[in-house]
Amino acid sequence: MNHRAEPASASETPGPAGGATTAFRLVVAMLFLEAAALVGVVVWLVVELLVDRPESYATAVAMLVLVVIAAAWMLATAVAAARRQGWSRASAIVWQVLQLSVAFGAFQGLFAQPAVGWALLVPAVAVILLLLWAPVRDLFARPELHED
Repeated sequence: MNHRAEPASASETPGPAGGATTAFRLVVAMLFLEAAALVGVVVWLVVELLVDRPESYATAVAMLVLVVIAAAWMLATAVAAARRQGWSRASAIVWQVLQLSVAFGAFQGLFAQPAVGWALLVPAVAVILLLLWAPVRDLFARPELHED
């Protein structure tokens, strides 16, 4: 039989407060969307490598390898976040910071793409804020208290 001990106080009551479960699910969904976007970039880079002749095959292959690694990292992070594994929160924050740097770069320079910048900036800031919100942070820190 599966018996749960009653919480000692109201502050230890299982279950997220204030919509933390919804925020957590939103974070996980956004991480999976980012992983899917990276898989899309991998497919696009492979097609470009096969269709067009790059100026440097070494650079094109290196870029492809880096994006494959990033896609695998994000997929692993998203799966781990869905399982509420603690390390995934730090990994997701690191990815969002990297995404912020790319977003800022997209706003400036000769080939500036503000639409791309906003598309990267808004979700990155949202995910960081949600991951730093105490109730969501607690879901990662003590998942055994918040079983759905």
